[in-house]
Amino acid sequence: MISKVLCLTRDDPKVSHLSQVQALIEGGARFIQLRTKVLPVKERFDQATQSLKLCRMSQTKMIVNDHLQLAAQIGADGVHLGQTDGSVEQARDLLDPGTLVGRTVHSMKEAKSVKLEKPDYVGIGPYRASRTKQCLKPVLHDEEFRKIATYLMPIPVYLIGGLSYLDFPLIKKLGVFGLALCSSLFSNNSITNNTNLALRAFGEFPPAGTLVN
Repeated sequence: MISKVLCLTRDDPKVSHLSQVQALIEGGARFIQLRTKVLPVKERFDQATQSLKLCRMSQTKMIVNDHLQLAAQIGADGVHLGQTDGSVEQARDLLDPGTLVGRTVHSMKEAKSVKLEKPDYVGIGPYRASRTKQCLKPVLHDEEFRKIATYLMPIPVYLIGGLSYLDFPLIKKLGVFGLALCSSLFSNNSITNNTNLALRAFGEFPPAGTLVN
């Protein structure tokens, strides 16, 4: 069973993705997406490989955003594909059986196409503008999010875009499975505390600061 809280890393000149992953794990995260748009190929491989080792030690699932080849190379728990990153079928052909394949949709039109691919989960959004994706503007109303989530059932749906643990009520309101969090986890320079707070708000009570040997 995957967590209702999908925690995303981000490109940050002050904090490496590896450090972010460690802080997320110590905060109790059990589902992490490694998301980078700027790292060079070798550094991206090194960061992802080391991050996956930490996740394996803590029984945390780690998926890679966009980079299907990288996910296959390191044996990640999954890959998240945007609209131009290839198909679910291509990913399943390349990845090991049981590897998670996620998709993003921004409209009902995209949802209809993606549902035919049968991904393991879907992210819909953006719900709000966010610092990590400033070029994307919210284009859907609550009722449209609700209709898309209902249409995609039984595929688990995560709401994405400018969300925090305070948005927990949206799960019931919009009928989604969970929320994807990023920027809010970095507030007040305390990724671990913010992650722990979010997990507890969602009713997932992880032991903070534990890495399983």
